[in-house]
Amino acid sequence: MIQPRFYYILWIAVFSQAILAQDEELSFTLDRQETKSVVTLHSIKKFPCRNYRMDTRDYENADTIIIIIRDFIPPTPCDGPRDVAKEQFILQPSAKRFYLKLWYKGKYDKWRIFQLDTAYLVRPEGVTFSSYTEPIK
Repeated sequence: MIQPRFYYILWIAVFSQAILAQDEELSFTLDRQETKSVVTLHSIKKFPCRNYRMDTRDYENADTIIIIIRDFIPPTPCDGPRDVAKEQFILQPSAKRFYLKLWYKGKYDKWRIFQLDTAYLVRPEGVTFSSYTEPIK
């Protein structure tokens, strides 16, 4: 017979895992286009049609790039298959090492980014809702 204490411990473990689980809502890629670095944000959620955009504000402050995601904007007309929302940001060509902060729904994620010769090294520093994806070549 299983002891009631076992159920209690199991319930705490499952509950704690649910609370601490990452609620991923956005993904981003970093890519080079000619001499410029480009951040592309993608929603994880698929919207009813393609070409949804993000209502964003972006700021640069010393070695930090802040992107605030305010809402998602439907295209007019809304047609085509379901797709994710996307938005691109062109970074300063001199930025070799910087922080990327993403604000969404009252939370923010912080990423440390190093620009190497042909790629990027991306490290999470306090991440709750976003993820980094390598660009497809």
